[in-house]
Amino acid sequence: MTQPLSDSAIALLMAVAGRKGWSTWEQLVIALGGKLRNAPRTMTEDMARLVKDASVQVCSSMTPAELEAELQQAIGGLRKAQAAGSEFTWRSRQTMLYALTPAGADMVNLLRETLRDRR
Repeated sequence: MTQPLSDSAIALLMAVAGRKGWSTWEQLVIALGGKLRNAPRTMTEDMARLVKDASVQVCSSMTPAELEAELQQAIGGLRKAQAAGSEFTWRSRQTMLYALTPAGADMVNLLRETLRDRR
């Protein structure tokens, strides 16, 4: 049996739909009325479910070649830090982008009709 979407998952799905194209995580947080540091706690779980259910698609902002170049740069920094006995931190420049799938677009249209009928 399929479990219904939570209110927070519906809000996230509608935020993705409202962006009308590819959106970053930060754009979705803002669309939900928050700031990146105080994103809704359920947002990660909700997005994972929407992706798993094929309502939302995900793509990387970097090509495989860009990812490999970044990895090699990070490995070089790690080796230098290890040789110097210092700490090394690294943050990828990659971001994930999110958009509706065709099934997700259909779901949004059905949800809009259902929510409109409830008013």
